Amino acid sequence: MAVPAFAADVLRRRAAQTTNAEGYLFVSRKDTLLAPQNVRSSWRNIRGRFDLDFVTPHHLRKTSLTTIARVFDVQTASLFVDHKDVMTTETHYIQELKEAAPDVRKALDGLAPLRKP
Repeated sequence: MAVPAFAADVLRRRAAQTTNAEGYLFVSRKDTLLAPQNVRSSWRNIRGRFDLDFVTPHHLRKTSLTTIARVFDVQTASLFVDHKDVMTTETHYIQELKEAAPDVRKALDGLAPLRKP
């Protein structure tokens, strides 16, 4: 899997620091693979410290796939996560792009009351 440069840097640093014989990058204190429930628990602790309680792994996946779709296309995003059907990616993972309203301040400035000097 290709990862962005910042993520590759983090992975390289972790690989240089790993001490377990298998070369795992994310391990427990005993150099064993992390149990899924421990990963979820750690994620909850991190979210709580940074007021990100609303962020779930699904949010991270959705944000990543939306970004990939906007830079490339939905097909690429779907292939990235190995969805069998592009419709799954579109329906459940691609966030709707909400455009900002046109800037009409100049027109509305005329409605301001006249200021007395």
